[in-house]
Amino acid sequence: MPASTRFAAAAHIMALLAADRSRPQTSEALAKSLATNPAVARRILGALAKAGLTQSELGKGGGARLARGPKKITLADIYRAVE
Repeated sequence: MPASTRFAAAAHIMALLAADRSRPQTSEALAKSLATNPAVARRILGALAKAGLTQSELGKGGGARLARGPKKITLADIYRAVE
């Protein structure tokens, strides 16, 4: 995935996670919003998690959540995570 697309997708994912913090979001739901394959969403989530921006919850009802409050995450943090 080209760099600009990767950053745009990562920012989109982070916005979705920030918009609904009540429950974890699955890679399938995130990918549907991005109109892409869930594997792409998982790859981006992996980079975001490695940077400490998201965390995963395993098992039934699991998915991705923000690792810290959305006000403490900048676009620069997201860019550095995926580039």
